Amino acid sequence: MKKITIITMIFFLAISLYAGDMAEMWSRLYANSTTLEQKVTAMEKMVLLDDPSLEMTFTSALDELLNGNMASQSVGPQSYVWENLVRMSMNELAQFQAVDAAYLLYQVVKNYSGIIKADAIMALGDMRATDYSGDIAMLLRNLNMNADPDKNNAELEAYSAIYALGRMKAVEGFSPVFYAHVGWYSRRTRTQAEQVLSEMLEDPSEEILKILVDADYKQKLIALNVELESGASPDGKEKVVIEALKLGVESHSSDPTDKSDLYQLRVIALTACYQLGISNVSSLEYLARAYREADKLEEKILIVQAVGTNGSDQAIALMADWLTVFHEKMLSGLNPNNDEITLITQLIYGLEISGNELAKPVLSEIEIYGYSNKINRAAAAALKKLE
Repeated sequence: MKKITIITMIFFLAISLYAGDMAEMWSRLYANSTTLEQKVTAMEKMVLLDDPSLEMTFTSALDELLNGNMASQSVGPQSYVWENLVRMSMNELAQFQAVDAAYLLYQVVKNYSGIIKADAIMALGDMRATDYSGDIAMLLRNLNMNADPDKNNAELEAYSAIYALGRMKAVEGFSPVFYAHVGWYSRRTRTQAEQVLSEMLEDPSEEILKILVDADYKQKLIALNVELESGASPDGKEKVVIEALKLGVESHSSDPTDKSDLYQLRVIALTACYQLGISNVSSLEYLARAYREADKLEEKILIVQAVGTNGSDQAIALMADWLTVFHEKMLSGLNPNNDEITLITQLIYGLEISGNELAKPVLSEIEIYGYSNKINRAAAAALKKLE
């Protein structure tokens, strides 16, 4: 009987309309339908039309489903049909960028759970409803704390929040998405967060700096890598690298895992100093301390390369001081061991790549201390390149 009723309605409406009035026809049919099944049929036809003129129809439909006579159908045997209508309405409104209807979608976020809530969150992202970006960021921040006993539901909502914040390109969402990337979720969700992070902000440097302050050592390391792989400005990357270097030098732990993470943090920061050509003299304080405290030759080599790249007068003075230690040992009759020879050679290279005229006298005096011919030749070659 229900099918006969709706078919009859379609027939009488269709004969009075032109082909271009299909949207209006299905809109009327939806409004005049009295059962959820009839409304599903009409809405499915409207979805297929994908006509922006139906924005108000979908808005009214969603309002009725949430706040009108149909709201009672959200529970009971017909709840799955009601949910299907809500999801179709939200998805169409998202496609139409119907931001004026965003308050209805956020009503779903607040009052429901599961797939319908996830769809609402993603729809808010698709329509770029940035008025709700802070709310979604807070939702994700809470989910990251892993306090929800329903882990499947929590992960579903987290995935949708990551997606939405990425679509909104919301600054306030960057930190929660980062902690989702390093959080308790499955690989699928963490990978989604990683992808969103790479595209979320043109320059995430300021947000990364905040994360570096609060994160644990492993997370600091990941944050630095996110920055270096981003499209951040050279100035932004410089600030982050110097801050990471500072934290890597000033932080200490007796835990072996923490020690390893801090070492890697310093290594990546030092490598970035060299590769990015960082010349900010503020980095020298941390480079000098790192050199004093480093117990691995590989780290000292990276430090020397970073100081050489700095190229400032202060950098030349620092490398000259480091060479003086070896000069004094030579004068006292102590020949350098293999690691020290490697380090002396690296210091010569650091003076060479500095491009600073002050490096010339430092290189010129190396020969007088009685080093090997190999070291003397390296100094002479570096001096020639600076001329």
